[in-house]
Amino acid sequence: MEKLFESWKRRKLTLFGKACIIRTLAISKLVYTSSILCLPDSNFIKRIQRLIFNFIWEKTEIIKRNTLIGDIAKGGLSIVDIDCKLKSLKAAWIPRLLNSKGILFDILSNQCKKLNIDIHFLLKCSTTKTETLDSIKLPLFYKEIFCCFNECKRELHFEKRSPDDILQQPIWNNCNLVYKGNSVFFENWIKSGILYIKDLFDDEGNFRRLEHYANIINKSNWLCEYKILFQITKSIRRLYSFSNVNFINIQSVMSFNFPLGYYNLTGKSSNFFYKNLIEKKFCKPSSQLILRKEFEIYDEKSWKNIYECKIKDIKDKHVAEFSYKLLNNILCNNVYVSKWKKDISN
Repeated sequence: MEKLFESWKRRKLTLFGKACIIRTLAISKLVYTSSILCLPDSNFIKRIQRLIFNFIWEKTEIIKRNTLIGDIAKGGLSIVDIDCKLKSLKAAWIPRLLNSKGILFDILSNQCKKLNIDIHFLLKCSTTKTETLDSIKLPLFYKEIFCCFNECKRELHFEKRSPDDILQQPIWNNCNLVYKGNSVFFENWIKSGILYIKDLFDDEGNFRRLEHYANIINKSNWLCEYKILFQITKSIRRLYSFSNVNFINIQSVMSFNFPLGYYNLTGKSSNFFYKNLIEKKFCKPSSQLILRKEFEIYDEKSWKNIYECKIKDIKDKHVAEFSYKLLNNILCNNVYVSKWKKDISN
């Protein structure tokens, strides 16, 4: 990749030309191997990111990286974010597993059944750390698949959910139910069939007493575990009444909430997951915040029209690059043209 960038640095490419080289020639070298191997370490990803942005700017980076990865219509350059790209390739395995129903699906299902859960339960969890899935004897590659898929989702806080929706959420590996900063995962409770928040409440909506769990498997720490569950559900018990818990039926779902909306997983590719990861990571251009106050342009549709008309739809990319730099205030103009003529007005 370094040799590739060095060879293209000799040519006078625009920012859009460099972005095209990164997408078509550089990142394409990593796509296949990344989709079938485990995620590389963070140092490798940082090194690739450094190579990409050194190729774009050559010297000092002028615009935020999290801005450049956005679509041109939002003020970015559509530069590929390697971290999001690799995670999207992993997340794209989930629709394949659910649609194939082949040997691989059966193997994963059998591993889950040992804990009295299924793949659909794992998909409802929100863990993004592979170590939280150590109790499920899966290879690291498949743990990464579920964690990367969870990173693509949009997890709503309980304050923004309805009581019925909360009752259908899993207790375990749930980012909204944390104890000392970490989600909980009690294997003995899971094997005993206590999986969802509704399992913690009786028909009248009250938190079940300790005596209800007398038949739980392995009671070595069950008293402490009960207190932890009581503690982490305190906030939702204050907010809502769960008197309709008896009417909640847990069903397997194929549709999930993503940053771009509520979508069914059927037929979704890595490109879909990549767009959702970018939506979570993207930062608006800092110059846009200044210009919107100066020219009183507060409507997002107006900004989209500006970026499309002045940059995206321009065929001459040198002109488009000039407009892009002008909108991002990185062109030498007015008082910035000369360091020695201080009388130039703004």
